[in-house]
Amino acid sequence: MAKKDKKEKKEEEVEMEVETPKKSKKDKKRKAAEAEEEVEAPKSEKKKKKKDKKEAESEDEAPKSEKKKKDKKKKKAESEDEEEEEAPKKEKKKKDKKKKEESEDEEEEEEAPKKKEESEDEEEEETLVIKNKDTKAAEAVAACTSTKAFVMNLSWQIDEDTLKAALEPKTGKIVSVKWMEDRETGKFKGSGIVEFESTEAAGKCVQLSELEEVMGRPIRVRMWEEKGGNDRKPKREMSARPDNCTTIFCGNLDYNIDDDKMVEFFKDVAEIKQVRWLTDKTSGDFRGCGFVEFYDSESVDKAVLKNGENLLGRGIRIDYSAPKPKREF
Repeated sequence: MAKKDKKEKKEEEVEMEVETPKKSKKDKKRKAAEAEEEVEAPKSEKKKKKKDKKEAESEDEAPKSEKKKKDKKKKKAESEDEEEEEAPKKEKKKKDKKKKEESEDEEEEEEAPKKKEESEDEEEEETLVIKNKDTKAAEAVAACTSTKAFVMNLSWQIDEDTLKAALEPKTGKIVSVKWMEDRETGKFKGSGIVEFESTEAAGKCVQLSELEEVMGRPIRVRMWEEKGGNDRKPKREMSARPDNCTTIFCGNLDYNIDDDKMVEFFKDVAEIKQVRWLTDKTSGDFRGCGFVEFYDSESVDKAVLKNGENLLGRGIRIDYSAPKPKREF
């Protein structure tokens, strides 16, 4: 019996020795868990406080949210009431607008033929004005019988190149320009005779009168023939041709005529032998006429055919000149 007890006691000791490491291990785990709990406790406490705070805020926000919902619902209800009240007004406005549009459409339909007629009348009037204007301009150009225009109100600093640059783009090519000068002083008079390639170009220049500015001054233009010549003095009947006539009388000459211009005028006829200008016996002033002598009577027959032609803007008057009778001694 004693032996049995010893054996059991020994087994118990062995079991205790086996269990002791297990308990020690469990104690370590428990202590580690407790340590973790101690570390986690503040965090858990903090989370709990945060959660409690959120719940408190949520409880505070609940009445506000509820109030907002109620306000929104109230506004919606008020808006619906207003819409119900405005509906008849809107309907009335819509009807009035429709009625007005229908009325305007009817008025437009009634006015359309009138407006169309008025528009057509205005277009016809404008067309007539334009046609009349163009016709008058065309008639004025066609009526110009001279290739020269008398241009006035020119700047004292004008020169031929400046005048050509201003006029040629609107008229046509300018052949020559003769400036008008005072007979006694020789000073420029602010005007000149401009010769063009054609009567059409001269007519276009006349149309620029009071409309075109040259060097800041509005020019005044007229046909040079209006000063004299064919328009005012019709051709006179020529006298009978004397036998062996070699001299002609030339009248209605421009005061700026000279020998060279006379030679140029008759160059396609014959060679001039001499020119004699008639002057006043008292003053010595040129009388606007003279005699041109040729070498033979055949040249005279050709020269008289130029009677009435334009020379420096005037229609020259030509007649036969009878030879002076020989003096008897």
